[in-house]
Amino acid sequence: PIPAARRFAVAGMVAFGSLAANVRYLRIDAVGDEPVTLSEVVVFGEKDPDDDLIGGIYPSWYPPIAGEPCELRAVIRNTSDRAMTNLEIAFEDSVIHMDQLDAFCANVAVFPWRPEAAEPHLVTIKAGDAKASKTIPVVHRKLYLSGFQPLDFERLHHYNLYTTTAYDEYYPIHLRGRLSLSYKDGPQVEKPVEYWVNHWQPILKEPWCDGIAMDEWAHLKLTAIEALKQVCANDNGKMIVPWLIPEMDAKLAEALDGCDLILSELYVNLLSNDMYRHWIAKRVRTMREHDMAKRTVIALGSFMSGIEGMTPRRLRAFRRPGDAGHRRLWRRVGAHHTNRR
Repeated sequence: PIPAARRFAVAGMVAFGSLAANVRYLRIDAVGDEPVTLSEVVVFGEKDPDDDLIGGIYPSWYPPIAGEPCELRAVIRNTSDRAMTNLEIAFEDSVIHMDQLDAFCANVAVFPWRPEAAEPHLVTIKAGDAKASKTIPVVHRKLYLSGFQPLDFERLHHYNLYTTTAYDEYYPIHLRGRLSLSYKDGPQVEKPVEYWVNHWQPILKEPWCDGIAMDEWAHLKLTAIEALKQVCANDNGKMIVPWLIPEMDAKLAEALDGCDLILSELYVNLLSNDMYRHWIAKRVRTMREHDMAKRTVIALGSFMSGIEGMTPRRLRAFRRPGDAGHRRLWRRVGAHHTNRR
């Protein structure tokens, strides 16, 4: 049984936010006359933590910035069938006292942290007799590492800007100091202004996303540009981010001026030769020319059709446009490619 004090409401639903159990199956029995519907089970903490009691260690923004304050969060999980009392959680000189942690429940201990040097930091959390450590990279300035993928901590561990679809992914992403952008279609065809406003705006009112990521911005549509201006003016404090296919130019820079970030699609793992250096340099140059470089994230790799990012060796193997390997690769991704130098 979960005490009422550990329940909270999310988007009209009652969620149980303090359940910690190492189980494969979960059974919930309804108590009273109200029916209970199990829709999602979200697991917080690492799959294989150093210690069952300390289920994970995360900064409030990943990777944290040298010299800037942030939070260090430790997931404390009681996986036993008895309540734990008078628990002390310590990080460096800070100690948090937890009077009681009920059986099969969890809580998050939050410590202030200000890493000074831009280098990997080994942080250690102690909880009672348990101890867990984690190496966290610290950088000079804020970095956005983008992924167009459902939540996947095994392959996308270092991503911090997710273009995703499901509301239940927001909570573990947020706990880990990442941003979750809700996927939305971009203006591939001309439609009325009201259509695009109604398509993009409502999700910005929801608590379970940090903004929207609009796919397939290529050919400019006048109605979409006007709709984008309206949405940016009423963004509810959320991020507005387009996925941009072509290079930046003056018209695109003006149309996307109100956006927080621009995700520039340049998938070098799908290029067939070492021209990727040229394309990266050209994309960066056009962004700088139109004063958009500081808010541009270049997407260098793609997981399209199950093809993982190529190494330089694999890129060199596909450098000849006429060979059989090149043709097989492009058939697999369904692309039509003409080699132009």
